[in-house]
Order: sequence, then structure tokens, then C-alpha cells
Amino acid sequence: MSEKIYDVPADWAKRAYVDDAKYRAMYERSVKDPDGFWGEQGKRLTWIKPYHKVGNWSYGPGNVSIKWFEDGVLNVAQNCIDRHLETRGKQTAIIWEGDDPKDSRHITYRELHDEVCRMANILRLRNVKKGDRVTIYMPMIPEAAYAMLACARIGAIHSVVFGGFSPDSLANRIEDCASRVIITADEGLRGGRKVALKANVDAAIAKVAATGFSVDHVIVVKRTLPLDVELEDEVRRGEEVLDRAERAAQEYGVEYTSELLQARATGPAIVDEAVERNVDLIVMGVTYRKRFGEFYLGQTTPYVLKNAPCRVWVARALRPPDAA
Repeated sequence: MSEKIYDVPADWAKRAYVDDAKYRAMYERSVKDPDGFWGEQGKRLTWIKPYHKVGNWSYGPGNVSIKWFEDGVLNVAQNCIDRHLETRGKQTAIIWEGDDPKDSRHITYRELHDEVCRMANILRLRNVKKGDRVTIYMPMIPEAAYAMLACARIGAIHSVVFGGFSPDSLANRIEDCASRVIITADEGLRGGRKVALKANVDAAIAKVAATGFSVDHVIVVKRTLPLDVELEDEVRRGEEVLDRAERAAQEYGVEYTSELLQARATGPAIVDEAVERNVDLIVMGVTYRKRFGEFYLGQTTPYVLKNAPCRVWVARALRPPDAA
């Protein structure tokens, strides 16, 4: 590894929002006055219902509870897209580069808004509503972002499954969160090689069907040409999305959900207590050890997904300035 240090150009340093001195001052205030600091930072977001409470947490034995802005209401899609349209609508929101560097796109905030609304309409036309779970099994294409933001916009809960996972792994996640709708692509591209995503979805659906669970809809994005897999639902790409979705319904108001991501988890006492107390779990980095079929909190604490549902939030702490 090279040890060469590249200095920040002076003109870039002048344009920085936060320099070293300001970062240290902000960090010090966040430690000494967390409610004041985070209460101020929270105002940078757009709220449907403004918050009055900032932090509410307890680390006492048998009473671990962490809540932020608990009486406020916001929508993630509105904050990511809508609030930028008036002043930044023509600016680039997403720079996408495909498997082949020649295949790239710059997507503006206005274009992103249109695509997300269309995807949201596609979901609504399939009776997806607030609180429903949607499995997203996609390659690294803009439609993956559209799908996640569309779910947030209408209040659905999205479960993103890595496009490299097997049909068995996909089936487990579909069944665990009781997802009736899957968004995927005909195929993915990775290093020039095709990944049979739709075929994997078909195999996963057959696997969950054997347990009595059924998937209602599979929405497929057309990624590769020519299309060489059989599709069970509409294939959409580009203008096809415009034709299928109702443009007249694009500007509906954003909804809100207290959940964006959901996992199904019980097992050891830590999870049983979370279910008993009807609280979420906030963990610092969950990893999976395939050999033993266990989820781990960090790298040491066993965490087994089992029966009762509860939410698991994966977070990382604010790094102190001098932390290793």
C-alpha cells in the first residue's frame, strides 16, 4: 500500500463545509450537549410533522431504549428528492456507471423524481400499501435506487437482497419478511458475465411455494438484450415504465412509515426481551457465519434469526476525531 499523502488543493479546502477545526468543535458539542447539537442538525431535514423531542435513550440494566426525534414524522423519499426540485431539479442526483464503463448515465433530480413516482405507481397498481414488504433483488442499476425510494415514498418496507445470493438465500428472505412482491431484473451483468436473476427468483418462488407461501407479483426490469429468459410479469425499461404507470397519479402526497427495513429475528435472551418489551434492536454491525447458521452481533455475540418479528437497525457510532 502506498504511503504517499496527497494534500487537499487550497481551492478545494476553501470550499469545504467542514474543516478539521470545525469538525472537532462539532464533535465536542455533540458530546457535551447532544440534544442541542442533534436538535439543530435535525432541522436540516424536511418534516411532515416537526419533532419536539430529540434524544430519548436509556442504557440501564433491563431497560435499553434508544429513540431519536420520536414525535416527528418525515418521509425519506421527500428528503432525498422532492425538497431539491425547486432549486436543483436540473442538477445531477445520481451518476451511474454500468458494468461496461461506456454504459453510464447522469440522472437529474427531476428525472429521479419522475422515475421514482412511476415505480411507486407500479407498486400501488399492484395493491402495495403502507407497511407491506417488497423484496428488491436487483443488479447495480438505477432502477434499484428507484425501487427503494418508491417503497419509502408510499410507506412500504423494502428488503434488499444482494444480487449474488442463491435462490435458497433469496427464498429464506422472502419468507422471513412475508414479501408478496419482488422487484428484479431479467439478468445482471458482473465483470462481463450474466447473472440469471429472474431464473433465481423463479426458483426461490418455487421453494417458498412448497411451504405454502405465495408471491403475488414479480416486477421485472429489462436489463440485457436480447431477452433470453421467460418473464411472468411485465418487462419494463425506459419508456415502458411511462406507458404502464399512470402519469396523472404522479404527484400524490408522500406518505410516512416508521419502518424502512425489516428483519425477522428472535432467539437468545437479548431478542426475546426485545420482543417482550416491543422495542427495536439497534446493532453495531451484523455478520453471518454460514457454517453454524448464526447471525452475530459484531463478531462474537450469537444472534439467531428465528420466529417472532422485530426490527433490526444496523448503525455505526460517530467516530471520535482521534479514534484509531
